[in-house]
Amino acid sequence: MENGSSACAQILRMARSPVREAQNAFEGFSPANRATLGSACIGGAVYYPLRSRPVIASTAAMFCCIWSYLILRWIVFAYTFEKSLLDAEDLAEEDSIFDIVDGIKVHFRKTLPVEQSPAQSTEGTVLYHGFGASLFSFRDVQRELADALGMTTVSFDFPGFGLTQRPSGGFSNYSLRRTARVGNELSRQQGFEKVVLVGHSMGAFAACMAAVMEPERIRALVLISPAVPVGDARVRQMSKNCLIRNMMRLIAGFRSIVLHILWYFFFPLLVAFARSKVSKNDFWRSGLEYAAYDKKKITPKVVDGYSKPTNAKAWDWGVISFIWGQMGAPFSSRGYLDRYFYDEIAERGIPTLVIHGENDRVVPIRIGENVSKRISSSRFVSIRCCGHLPQEEEPQQVVEEVRSFLAESCV
Repeated sequence: MENGSSACAQILRMARSPVREAQNAFEGFSPANRATLGSACIGGAVYYPLRSRPVIASTAAMFCCIWSYLILRWIVFAYTFEKSLLDAEDLAEEDSIFDIVDGIKVHFRKTLPVEQSPAQSTEGTVLYHGFGASLFSFRDVQRELADALGMTTVSFDFPGFGLTQRPSGGFSNYSLRRTARVGNELSRQQGFEKVVLVGHSMGAFAACMAAVMEPERIRALVLISPAVPVGDARVRQMSKNCLIRNMMRLIAGFRSIVLHILWYFFFPLLVAFARSKVSKNDFWRSGLEYAAYDKKKITPKVVDGYSKPTNAKAWDWGVISFIWGQMGAPFSSRGYLDRYFYDEIAERGIPTLVIHGENDRVVPIRIGENVSKRISSSRFVSIRCCGHLPQEEEPQQVVEEVRSFLAESCV
């Protein structure tokens, strides 16, 4: 009896040995090799039932291999990658502030002027950063603007960027309209009755939206290298037609369905790209060097400051959600009208200053000139030997231009 039990145990050990060896070998594979092996197995499983039709079988198997590889690699990398990410609070600076604004936990920085008159205590400046950036991009002008204007100055991270919470609940939470609403609510929470809005690049678009939403609270508007569309006013008038608006809503609804389907289809690919490329400092260095006129100003400290938010949890989800949300915005009736706000700003007589670098390769200077022409109450200033980042490349000149403009226009 004992001999029989011993023989059975030996047989079981022999049977388990190949499985154990295979398991040990699999654990020695890199994450990429694991994903490759898994996708090959899935491709084979798809090909086998369709092998009687080689063309269809090969096409289906190749398609499944590619997407299963991306999905598996995303799953395999996710655990290791996300373990290295930190909470936003752990990445914050000493002067960072977190507060709930319009239902979102917003990261912002508040700078008080050295001297402030009682009349200026209810006035403030709100800074809107550009795409891919954070409040870090205003580090060289925030203190200087607060002292020069005698106003409390606040910069904040947009939903989807920096250390601000990545909200759930749909792409509308990542729209520029939501960002503008957050900016307006933040200024109210700080006790600002009158506000100077300063927007850079894409942030200029959000600042314009915020100004149109609450024009009675806006003291002035400053657009730095504005990445905003310049459309025909006649199109805007046409879009007010009830029939056209209903057609736009129908198109917007259909496009929203398509975007949601594509979201789940392309999400693994977008995440894989973000985690493999965007999280690396080389990606940020090359982008900043392209944007700046003088590459020497893009120091390792600057690169680290821009890339720092990629160490926060869910940063990739936020950026991808923001991009996806903007893809659908132009096709909604409200988003379409947002692109023709120049007349509203001009009609309200909001003093507007447009600052643009002459050597801007990201947003050509002609865009800034056209924006200034469309807003009759605006002034245009160009900065020589300057690229897409005037507030970082020539901070003193930017501060002086804003100070003199407000002194002359807002009396």
